[in-house]
Amino acid sequence: MRISQIRSLRDVVTRLRENWQGYLWEYRIFLALAVLASLADMASTVWLMHIHGPGAEGHPAVRTFSYMLGPIVGPMFDKAVQFFVLLGVTVFLRRWALYLFVTIIILYTWAAWYNVWGHDLYYPASSTSSPTWGCDAPAVVIPSPYWSDRGARRSLFAVMIQGLSTELTNIS
Repeated sequence: MRISQIRSLRDVVTRLRENWQGYLWEYRIFLALAVLASLADMASTVWLMHIHGPGAEGHPAVRTFSYMLGPIVGPMFDKAVQFFVLLGVTVFLRRWALYLFVTIIILYTWAAWYNVWGHDLYYPASSTSSPTWGCDAPAVVIPSPYWSDRGARRSLFAVMIQGLSTELTNIS
């Protein structure tokens, strides 16, 4: 008899309920540190986007939500989603929660540092334009009421999506 690796929804819900008991008290310090690191990352991302535009953001989900919702609401929404996913994963994988929290706190803290100081260290000439993130595609300037037109560039993926949507419009 083989046991399936896929869990039923009932098994997942049962495991979340069992692991939730005592979770907040046991991981209160790590939760507080994760919230602080998350808020620092979110605030520094908003600051970076007001200077360089959403094209300077390296995380594709944050960049996409920032294009859709703006440079303030986009990072806030994305960070809230990231935090709830962190809660869900650490409750479900409670034995691994300590390692996950330490990793996430380090990454969020590094991201906040990078947004404020590291970006200019890696891209010193980017005070007037955003990096192209390694793609050779020509920069596409995105008009937006949220930031000044200082050379905010789309990623190669955004250029491809725009080209695809233009092609699909021309076909129909």
